[in-house]
Amino acid sequence: MKVLIPVNVFFLIFFAYCGLLSPQTLPDSESYISAARNISEILGNFRTPGYPLVLLASLKLSGSIQLMPLIHLLFYGISICHLFYSLEQLFQDKVIPLFATIPLFFTNSIYRYTYIIM
Repeated sequence: MKVLIPVNVFFLIFFAYCGLLSPQTLPDSESYISAARNISEILGNFRTPGYPLVLLASLKLSGSIQLMPLIHLLFYGISICHLFYSLEQLFQDKVIPLFATIPLFFTNSIYRYTYIIM
């Protein structure tokens, strides 16, 4: 697990340095953003409330959705660390979890789930 924390920090600094932490929206993004701006719409929406509540937190903290890629990267890194820890407990070894989790930092998932407001 200690190995993955520096990897997470490296990627966070790398993405910030390259200017890759700017959110992109899709046609469906506006429904999430409008739900985040209106609490009553979150409760009456057909979607689960989790993501609009995270968007709401970003809007309250920064006034825009500019923090969302950072929040996505944080959640992505935490999930990889959790997977590493779970595999470490399962196999009682660090090599297998390392080989299973390090490639996750180089997949298209980072782009897909980090920059796009879904």
